[in-house]
Amino acid sequence: MKKKNIFLYMLAILFFTNNIIIAQQIHNNIHVSDAKARQTGSRLAIEMTVDASKAKLQSNEAIILTPAIKDDNNIMELPKIIIKGNTRYKADNRVRFFHKKNTDNNTILLKKSESSKVSYTQNVSFEEWMRTASLTIKQEVTGCAECKKNEDWDNIGDGIIVEKVNISKPEIRFTISYITPKTEAVKNRDYEGSAFLDFQVGKSVVIPDFRNNFKELSKIEDILGQLKNDKNATITSINLCGYASPEGGYELNSRLSASRTQALKNYLQNRYSFDNSLFNTNSVAEDWVGLKKIVEELYLPDKDKLMEIINSSLAEDAKEQKLKVQASYRTLLNEHFPTLRRVDYKLNYIVRAFSLEEGKDIVKTKPGQMSLNEMFLVANSYEKGSDEFKEIFDIAVRVFPKDIIANINAAAIELEKGDTAAAHRYLDKYQDIPDSWNNLGILYALEGNMDKAKELFLKAQINGSSEASGNLEKVKLLENYEKDIKNQK
Repeated sequence: MKKKNIFLYMLAILFFTNNIIIAQQIHNNIHVSDAKARQTGSRLAIEMTVDASKAKLQSNEAIILTPAIKDDNNIMELPKIIIKGNTRYKADNRVRFFHKKNTDNNTILLKKSESSKVSYTQNVSFEEWMRTASLTIKQEVTGCAECKKNEDWDNIGDGIIVEKVNISKPEIRFTISYITPKTEAVKNRDYEGSAFLDFQVGKSVVIPDFRNNFKELSKIEDILGQLKNDKNATITSINLCGYASPEGGYELNSRLSASRTQALKNYLQNRYSFDNSLFNTNSVAEDWVGLKKIVEELYLPDKDKLMEIINSSLAEDAKEQKLKVQASYRTLLNEHFPTLRRVDYKLNYIVRAFSLEEGKDIVKTKPGQMSLNEMFLVANSYEKGSDEFKEIFDIAVRVFPKDIIANINAAAIELEKGDTAAAHRYLDKYQDIPDSWNNLGILYALEGNMDKAKELFLKAQINGSSEASGNLEKVKLLENYEKDIKNQK
């Protein structure tokens, strides 16, 4: 067995002064240059260049360099640099191949050659004892793989100085989530309204110029005319439901509400030549549900008694008789019963799909005909964060005010602007919705509640949010900064 030689070189570390770079030749003609260490908060970065291209090394020998940070009581060894002669390099490769032995991933292996030069960098946790420590290099020369190593540490050589860097707060910009809405296979839309029509006594025929009928008919005719002339829309059904007020006998009111429904159907069918199959008709004899809502919203001296009668299990005619003797009955009869006599209508229609270029125009003129997905595609055709980009998401939440995704994306725009109050208005009602968690985390982070932010980012990450994973790392950077500031004081 060839005798193993051990040489130890020390580059002393004196912390918190100016940076000095040392170029030094150590034993066996190996050169260490540009050696320096830099403390940044809780981390210590170590750098050096090791040139073994002219090393005095036999073909079957290996030189093992072990950098370490060391004082009288502590030592932290760093990953090794191993320079091997040609024969030794080949032999060790065969052993690893046939015996499936792997070198430590952190070890740097070099074959002695004209290019045996390596830039060595390591980053470790800074500890207080390192303030008076030295950077040492242990050199071991061995002629076999199994030689026992002698770790006899001596400090020799000149020192390098650690450069302390001022700690600045990291500039963090959290990654906001924009949720892609699902594609609507069929874009079903509807339009609802009420027609408060007047009829001549004993008749159930709609007369357009009778009393206020022109105004009431204009409302439904306007929307029907738009849909019939819109090449993008197709009417699929017209639903009509007539109501009478709780005035007079129930049987009479039942016939009245049905006949008024039929009267409006006949008028529309004749006016537009609609096929009979488009219509669905229904009627409610007396609108007690509507009356209940009216009384609930009014301030009346006998309100409790009125509500008791309305909610009772009495027959309709019996309820009416009890209402008539109440102090507020005349007010209800004259001011509110007329609103109960009406025909409600609901127009169902479908809208064709739009291309991206079509959508850019439609979203400005008829946004209700677009799907959320189409709006999303239009928004993303503009530069992210641009005025056009933001405008589309604002339109989306106005057209679909109850849609979860529309609200989450609208909140994203407010977070981009830094308006946390507006973001709360969109997000607070969706605390239990996984798609909202990343943006909620950003909202709380902007308000300084990092514990809540971390909780939400973690939940979003577990749910598959890549944005949340990145945001968790950014929270850690902020936490490390706070720790470094605290340690520096």
